[in-house]
Amino acid sequence: MLAELLDSFSLAAVDEVNARFEQAYGPAFCANVRLFDDVLPLVEAARTGGIPMGLLTNSSSHSTQQKLELTGLAGVFAVVATRDTLGFGKPDARAFHHACRLLGSAPPQTLYIGDHITIDALAARQAGLGAVWLQRDPEDSQSAARARACGIAVISSLGQVPALLADH
Repeated sequence: MLAELLDSFSLAAVDEVNARFEQAYGPAFCANVRLFDDVLPLVEAARTGGIPMGLLTNSSSHSTQQKLELTGLAGVFAVVATRDTLGFGKPDARAFHHACRLLGSAPPQTLYIGDHITIDALAARQAGLGAVWLQRDPEDSQSAARARACGIAVISSLGQVPALLADH
């Protein structure tokens, strides 16, 4: 009966398509992960200043580790919190609070930098963290105005972060 059901819905064909996708996706993913030029100078500035850095992401732990290894950032972050290890993710305030606890930092003393206006900057602010929106798309002026109206700093480069840290 189950075999007939599988045949009826062509689930074997779906498995074949998924397998082909996975075979193509892995190498393409690895070939296209890139590190922005402003990341390493910020990492060095934080390291020199004795500022611990954490990473909170909605990516899986496997995918995150792979990205960190491909970009040379493995071992840079004191804390790496992923959606699958937490059981919830951004924009849930619990994700930000958990990452702060892992980092040993209280939310008001933590500066969160993210490139998504809603799930990063606004959610971090609502969770009680200092929030910075990294606006990689200079034409998104509406989101920039929204961020500023909520007291969120807007930057176009991570090179601007050391000045924000001095203010925070």
